[in-house]
Amino acid sequence: MIYFLLFMSFLLHIVSFILIKTFRDKLKEVDQLETTQKQNVKEMEDLLAVYLLEIKDENEKLVKVLQENEHVQRKEKKRQPISSHVKEDMYTVEDREQKEADNTLQNVERKTTKRKEEYNDYNPPIDRMEQQDVLEQSTSAKVMSLYEQGNSVEAIAKKLDCGKTEVELLLKFHRKNS
Repeated sequence: MIYFLLFMSFLLHIVSFILIKTFRDKLKEVDQLETTQKQNVKEMEDLLAVYLLEIKDENEKLVKVLQENEHVQRKEKKRQPISSHVKEDMYTVEDREQKEADNTLQNVERKTTKRKEEYNDYNPPIDRMEQQDVLEQSTSAKVMSLYEQGNSVEAIAKKLDCGKTEVELLLKFHRKNS
C-alpha cells in the first residue's frame, strides 16, 4: 500500500511539474507578444512623428508662399490707377436698379429652364441585375502598382494628386508589412 501511495505521489508530482512548465511557457509567449506590440507601437509613433514633422515643414513653406503672394497682390493693388474707382462711382442708381432687375430675371429664367430639363431628362430606374459592379483600387494599391512600374515618388504623387510624403509613407508601410 505504501508503494502505491508513493507511486501516486510521484505521478502527481510529475503531472504538476508538466503543468507548471506549460503555464510558464504560455506566460513567456504572452510577455514576448507584449514586447513586440510595444515595439510596433513605438515604430508607428516614430513614423507618425516623422510624418507630422514633414507636414509641418510643408505647411510652413506653404504659409511663406501665401504670404509672399499676398504681399505681391498688395503691391499690385497699390499700383492700380484710381480711375477704376471713379468709373464705379459714375453709375447712377437707375443703372444699378436696372442691372439688379436684369440679374433677377436671368436667375428666374435659368431656374425654370433647369426644372424643365430635369423633368425632360427623367430616366426610369435600371434593374440591379443589369448594373455591373465597378471596382476601384485603393490609393495604396495604386501607389504600389505605379511604383512597381518604375515611376518615381514625385511622378506618383502628381498622377494620384496626393502629397509626396504620403506616397513615401505608403511605400514605407508596404515595405515593413512585406
